[in-house]
Amino acid sequence: PKPDFRLFGTRPYSVALYARGDKATEFSIVFANGGDYFTDKDNLADYHSPSDAPKIIDAFTKQLRSDEETIRAKLTAVLGAATESHVTAGDITYSVYRWTWRDCTLMLARPMDKCVLLRIVPTQKAEKERIGWQERKEQLAQRIVRRENGDVVIGEIPMVDQGPKGYCVPATWERYLRYLDIPADMYVLAQFGGTDFGGGTDPTAMVNAADRLAQDNDLRIDSEMRPLIFDFVRDSIDRGLPFMWVCRAGGSTEKWITNWTEQRKKVSWDDWRAFVKDRSPVHQPIGGGGHMRMIVGYNKETREVAISDSWGDKFVERWLPFDLVEQLSGGQLYTIRW
Repeated sequence: PKPDFRLFGTRPYSVALYARGDKATEFSIVFANGGDYFTDKDNLADYHSPSDAPKIIDAFTKQLRSDEETIRAKLTAVLGAATESHVTAGDITYSVYRWTWRDCTLMLARPMDKCVLLRIVPTQKAEKERIGWQERKEQLAQRIVRRENGDVVIGEIPMVDQGPKGYCVPATWERYLRYLDIPADMYVLAQFGGTDFGGGTDPTAMVNAADRLAQDNDLRIDSEMRPLIFDFVRDSIDRGLPFMWVCRAGGSTEKWITNWTEQRKKVSWDDWRAFVKDRSPVHQPIGGGGHMRMIVGYNKETREVAISDSWGDKFVERWLPFDLVEQLSGGQLYTIRW
């Protein structure tokens, strides 16, 4: 939302509507939070040196408390007093304020004093519906898209745009968890996963945070530290399971991948197949920083891989040759299984 937009009396930094099929399933609204607050120039305008850091953090803490109090007051005035409960994740416990209206539940929380989050969900969903592994397996099989040109791509992976902050790890984990119908939020994952103010995440810490949610839904996270093998990617995609891929990203390489994807769309498939067969191996200068993205598809004949980034709709599906995938790979892969 734009900076002057207000909801429940204060500024939201993110308003997301989730859906499955033709039905809305959840509103997730994030107010003051460590990722957006510390990348907003307006919030930092009065601070000019490292010695101002304590003042910035103090202003942020006051904004958190103000947002929570303002929203609670607005909701209480309409819906009455909230029911307070406590949520425990590992060694972290925080309060959640709940209101029920008709068949909806509103849940307001301030996890670890790092963000203010309001979720609006069907009451039945708030009570944690569980999906059996056989039902989940059948659902995932239905989401695999097989195209005439041999592309095999996983569909229905929700886009979560990380925005200008360095939240690629929590945003990508949210995408994967929601793809498996597990409620998750990148802002909460960021706090549990040790993401710094403004961004930067330890992937191992984030795995521990995501693993709590997976285990609550009778799933597990597999971590693979290994060279990428094309057949390994293909086998997982054929089961409807994308990979969380730790890699390098940025600079000229991203432009190269986008250009490859666009060229792929412009020519006939016979011409493209011939071009890929006769081309020389890719040798790109591997710059940029550490990144996490998803591997969501493959083409066996051309040995290409589809990737998806948490950067908005233009980055839902891009393609690159497998030899470039090998160059970019950090060697770490994660997937969620039963």
